[in-house]
Amino acid sequence: MALFVSLCGLAGYFVRTRLATIERERQSKQQAELAQTLGQEISRMEWLLRSARQLPAHDVNVEKAIVRRQMSSLQSKLASYG
Repeated sequence: MALFVSLCGLAGYFVRTRLATIERERQSKQQAELAQTLGQEISRMEWLLRSARQLPAHDVNVEKAIVRRQMSSLQSKLASYG
């Protein structure tokens, strides 16, 4: 009887540990995807602003507005991840 209780306890511990590991792996994957997306979006925004500044003198407020909208979108994505 004691052996059965010990085996059940060990099995329960194994299942709980495995579920926690799966959850950590899922969170890590989600964070890696988010980091990759952020990096790509930031590179695009930087390219847009650099390109705008290299053009002949003009008002860059349009490009700045585009970047601000993209930053707001990224901020919303970050907030959804918690």
